[in-house]
Amino acid sequence: MTQDGLRACVPWITRMCGRGVALATMMAMAAPVAAHHSVAAQYDSNQSVALRGVITRVEWQNPHIFFYIDVTDGASLTTNWAVEFTGPNLLYRAGWRKDSVKAGDEVTIEGMHARNGSNQAYLRMITMSDGRRFGAQEGRGIVVPGFEGAPRTDGNQR
Repeated sequence: MTQDGLRACVPWITRMCGRGVALATMMAMAAPVAAHHSVAAQYDSNQSVALRGVITRVEWQNPHIFFYIDVTDGASLTTNWAVEFTGPNLLYRAGWRKDSVKAGDEVTIEGMHARNGSNQAYLRMITMSDGRRFGAQEGRGIVVPGFEGAPRTDGNQR
């Protein structure tokens, strides 16, 4: 290739490389957005669910934590439910720790059922077997009554 031919290719190569970098950047930014979702889009606030069972697994990770609970009905049929809650950072600042809820804990869950009817719920309140309660209340944010040593996030003193 002659020097004149090479000079003619440089602008084209620069444009193509620039577009490739832009495309790669947009694709990298889209992955976290696709992973996060609206609670209102996935869960129905008008369809409450109450579950009582034993936690089988806890996933403490961004963007939201999940724990899984085995629920046994009156006919002794056991169903595993996925229960989602807010992100670990907010929970940690509210006083929760990774071991606040762990496999083997008996719990009662109050939540919003998944819009698609699957065995999935978004946590409103969890009650531990010893009576401690933790959850979210509209207009008050995360509340931590009964979790000793945890700061209150509703502005009230203990």
